[in-house]
Amino acid sequence: MRHLDDFTVDYFAVGEDSQRFLDMMREFEKREKKTFSIANNVYFGRLHVGVYIVEEEENPALVLWMVLHGEESVDAMLENGMNFGQTARFEELDLVRTFKNVKASLVSADQIDSDFPMIITGPDSVICFVDFEEVKALNRDELSKIIVREYVKKLFGVEKDFTIRTDDMSIF
Repeated sequence: MRHLDDFTVDYFAVGEDSQRFLDMMREFEKREKKTFSIANNVYFGRLHVGVYIVEEEENPALVLWMVLHGEESVDAMLENGMNFGQTARFEELDLVRTFKNVKASLVSADQIDSDFPMIITGPDSVICFVDFEEVKALNRDELSKIIVREYVKKLFGVEKDFTIRTDDMSIF
């Protein structure tokens, strides 16, 4: 697995419903004389994206969330660094070697959808796993549209087309 890109994408659903919703929110803000912050929704939002390339034999299936305890975990990280995206047998991972003497707790395990492997890490952040052969001919905007479409489908159960704008600034 290799890191490909980090970017931020603003999305807006194509169609009159999106514009009506936005106009309604602006009118509400004007009437109440307050500015509202609206979370990502089916009509528009901002999404922070991390993209990793997976090889043919790599098939992301589970995401594990762990807590490492004690100052020695921070010391081990500072001393040895972190090798994000490393793919090896579990016992051979630098992560295991780095933290082998640190107390750890597994706090969550979630299955990753095999149709479009994506981890929703927060209300506006995702990590996606893509096959290089499937995305090598795409530019960032084309890939962003696919990611936004899949994000909205997974989170809200709705399929829509979107206009997007990407930001070159890395957020990770």
